[in-house]
Amino acid sequence: MNQQQLQDIVSQALDYAKRIGADCADAIISEECGFAVSSRKGDVEEIEYHQEQGFGISVYQGKRSASVSTTEFSQAAINAVIDKAMSITQYTDEDPYAGLADKSVLAFNYPDLDLFHHWDLETHQAAQMAIECDTIAREQDARITDAEGASVSTYSGLRVYSNTTGFIGGYRSSYHNISCSVIAKEGE
Repeated sequence: MNQQQLQDIVSQALDYAKRIGADCADAIISEECGFAVSSRKGDVEEIEYHQEQGFGISVYQGKRSASVSTTEFSQAAINAVIDKAMSITQYTDEDPYAGLADKSVLAFNYPDLDLFHHWDLETHQAAQMAIECDTIAREQDARITDAEGASVSTYSGLRVYSNTTGFIGGYRSSYHNISCSVIAKEGE
């Protein structure tokens, strides 16, 4: 999904929460995907794929609140967890500090933090890089007796936060990593 689609989902969810009695609410929605490849002694040990999505909402009735989450983005599933949250608020203790930040302190004009850097990397390329990293590391010093292996990973995600005071914002982010761990011994 793109950012606008995620914004539409959280906006509809917050509208629904208000319609069924929430005084205020805030929601976050995210999608992440990526993979990691690890190698040891010239062989690929493991390839892990990661794909995740999540939606969470906190609703407030007076000074009572409840938070719920789901991994399902359908309107029916989101409405169902909001219904549960509203039900839970009837059983929670009041908290004099529960609620959203005042609109005047929200950062509506926030900078782009440049957190997303696409890496067009295929799984087979990552495997080759991990094997090469492990091999080169082992050759660096005669005291290296073993290696725990090397890994190459890349992940990207999209996150949107919104609340009933009118804030909505989102950002893309990425994480890339190449690592290698060697074991060395000096003397007896």
